[in-house]
Amino acid sequence: QLDYETIKEIKNSVSTKIFKSKEEKEEIENLIKEKELEKIKSVFDLEFEKINNIDVPIMMRWGNDNEMILQKADELVDNMNTYIHNARKDIDYIDGANHGYDEKEELLAIQIIDFIKNI
Repeated sequence: QLDYETIKEIKNSVSTKIFKSKEEKEEIENLIKEKELEKIKSVFDLEFEKINNIDVPIMMRWGNDNEMILQKADELVDNMNTYIHNARKDIDYIDGANHGYDEKEELLAIQIIDFIKNI
């Protein structure tokens, strides 16, 4: 069982994207896999209250070849599309893109331009 201080430490590690060890990253991955959301609900904004109060269009992109996200990109996108209630959202991933979108920059740019044109 995780206590509040451990969860808070995990939240701080996740928010900065820096893990102290491979074990710490695995622990966070296991929390997500086990769907122990109630244990971390008090630390994370799992109700997405802040982002759901944004009333301007939202665009989010990830790559599915990305060491910075803890779950599969398609699962992350599905979750974000479920929990973020913004009529003008565009949330997706770019197949084969890494965290820096290396060799996928042009595709990302096209998607950004299309997003801007449609708002």
